[in-house]
Amino acid sequence: MFYKYSSLNSLNLSKINSNNVQNMRFMFYNCSLLSSIDLSNFNTDNVINMRNMFKNMNKLKKLNLSKFITGKVTDMSHMFENCNSLIELDISNLDTTKVKYMSYIFSNLFSLKYINISHLSTSRVLDMSNMFQGCKSLSNPDVSNLVTNNVKNMSHMFANCKTITSLNLLNFNTLNVLDMSYMFYHCENLESLDLSAFNTNNLLKINNMFDNCKLIQELNLKNFNTSLVSNFSFLFNQCNSLKNLNLEGVFTNEAVDMKFMFYSCYNLSRLDLSKFITEKCENFVNIFGDCNQELIVYLNPMNNSELINNIENYVKIINIYDL
Repeated sequence: MFYKYSSLNSLNLSKINSNNVQNMRFMFYNCSLLSSIDLSNFNTDNVINMRNMFKNMNKLKKLNLSKFITGKVTDMSHMFENCNSLIELDISNLDTTKVKYMSYIFSNLFSLKYINISHLSTSRVLDMSNMFQGCKSLSNPDVSNLVTNNVKNMSHMFANCKTITSLNLLNFNTLNVLDMSYMFYHCENLESLDLSAFNTNNLLKINNMFDNCKLIQELNLKNFNTSLVSNFSFLFNQCNSLKNLNLEGVFTNEAVDMKFMFYSCYNLSRLDLSKFITEKCENFVNIFGDCNQELIVYLNPMNNSELINNIENYVKIINIYDL
């Protein structure tokens, strides 16, 4: 409705009748000069689509949607994306019981430090990719109540959330998730991560999942199942503080790309890859590049001949059958 008016710096909505409106998609998209907007008289009872509704409202600092009725809305993807200046977002009464799409909903809210999402109903949501991507000021959002039973895509979900130090994901049901690539990409201050509740039986994409998680010291992927995954590139790239890594559930039978998988994990001194099978893999470039010069890797040479041929010279390989 207003998406063509990028030069608009004020807007009076008091006389607008929105009683019968079903689609508010792109409604204020690219209204990049609007610093405030009063939606207190807006009737959203019949709205089904709010995709991109406030996207790229770069000057907007406060947004109060406490009077929004959204019980019929099915799509909220990109809803607040790139509202770079937003410091207050009131979605306390937002009804998301019918929402299926939440990808990019809070993406690139650079200035937002806190958001209450504990009340959001997400049982029907299929896509949470890029949900908090780029929220670089957001501090430890409470995602413990998010229901993820039907979610298929978690790619980039917390990517570039640079101030997050911890996340409670113990209630996450990930059985149907196909894509976790870049999920925690550049979470540079994330100190711990308990993924013991994760079920990855259907997972297809995992590359860059922990890329540049520089402060994590321990990861236990014992319960993971990656038997369908083909791309493991940059998986633990730049995990500089990582000391303990359990890859018992990481199967590489279908792997074709493992480049930079452990690059710059220079605090890892021992790595048990005894279950690795890499016969299909075509790319091992820098798999252990810039790692601990005394790194010891436990391998089955019968299933990893090409890996052994391409491994960095300083890595000491221990044949598991010699133990």
